[in-house]
Amino acid sequence: MLHCFADMQARALALLDRADTLGPTNVPTRIRLADGLTLLGQPERAAAIYQQLLVDYPQAPFLQETLRAKLTDIYL
Repeated sequence: MLHCFADMQARALALLDRADTLGPTNVPTRIRLADGLTLLGQPERAAAIYQQLLVDYPQAPFLQETLRAKLTDIYL
């Protein structure tokens, strides 16, 4: 059973990697991608996406708050 879970996790990560290589620019899609990476044990990659969104959208206070909360969850 553990092998099955590891296989599903590896496939899910491969799908997220593929999605990331497509270079989505849509903010909700980028956030979902980062959320998925966090869930699959890739918090460093997720944090990089969140941090880039902070840089790319400084004029969006609600988005900034959401991204900072997600980064706090990763780092704490």
